[in-house]
Amino acid sequence: MKRKLQDFILNIRNKYINYRLFGKKGAQVCPIWFNLDIRIEDIKKGSIEIHDDWSKYMIVIGAKGSPFVAARQPQAKLQFKNGGKLIFNGKCTIAQGCSIFVDGGIFELGKNIYINKNVCVQCMRKITIGDGALFGWNINLRDTDGHIILENGITKETEKEIEIGNKTWVASDCTILKGTFIASNCVVGCNSLVCGKNYSEQHTLIAGSPARVIKKNISWKE
Repeated sequence: MKRKLQDFILNIRNKYINYRLFGKKGAQVCPIWFNLDIRIEDIKKGSIEIHDDWSKYMIVIGAKGSPFVAARQPQAKLQFKNGGKLIFNGKCTIAQGCSIFVDGGIFELGKNIYINKNVCVQCMRKITIGDGALFGWNINLRDTDGHIILENGITKETEKEIEIGNKTWVASDCTILKGTFIASNCVVGCNSLVCGKNYSEQHTLIAGSPARVIKKNISWKE
């Protein structure tokens, strides 16, 4: 009985959120499934866009994820400010514990993306993730320093775009910072700190703190 009541509440909530985002058609189709533990702030029409044909729950936010990884926070959060936008280009799954803050920027995800638990995104300019990308747990993505940094008294650029190519696997506990470009078909090793470099060669293993290319001719399977 309790499960049926929870499912009923979840269904009504998702219809309402999809209606706010996409209007009447959104409530009918429900292209996005939001778990009950997702807290959404400043959401309005245009905050989230889907650039693909809709199907029911094609996008899941707050999925269970790997059972052996604990969600770091009991209530996940989506927050939009200053016209910030989250764009989906196809099916996508984002697991529990996520914290996605889009402040004036664009966070764009390709098709068939899976992101495991505890992803933390701070987007103030643009973060792009290509088709078929796979993200492990405890990933941080930040295209901003968050604070002004001076070098010899001169203010440095605090925001730069991040781009991650198609079918790239970012393993668990990685941090990817502003100005980073990672080509398609790459692997980023566990606990790597990727600090604003251009990794333009495909099929490479990138790892370390700070990260560097440590192997070439690498490929991976799901």
